Amino acid sequence: MSLYFRNQYPEPIWVALVYGWAFDAHYVFMKQGWWGLAHNQTSLILSGPIHEQASQIWYFYAQNASGSVYWAGPTLVQVTNRVFKQSVFDNTGCDRGVGFRELDTNGYENFTLTFIP
Repeated sequence: MSLYFRNQYPEPIWVALVYGWAFDAHYVFMKQGWWGLAHNQTSLILSGPIHEQASQIWYFYAQNASGSVYWAGPTLVQVTNRVFKQSVFDNTGCDRGVGFRELDTNGYENFTLTFIP
């Protein structure tokens, strides 16, 4: 009944997420980061049935501390290196754009995204 991130990469990584959240019969698109994950660590990101909380389509970006290794995609979103949680359209404090990759949870109540080399 939750969304988890698991790090199988041999170094710590940092992960950010973009998601649509149901609010008053509309979706509010949020961006949030950074979750730090040590090697072999699994972290609970959102608890409760994810298919009821938000869209089944999510977007994520992850990188190691130096930024030399990353998991990315074509959806450009402005982020900051500091911890953030804001509307995807609010770029206050953002200092760089990164490409987010689509993640389809297929309507599952529980989903774990594993980052591997």
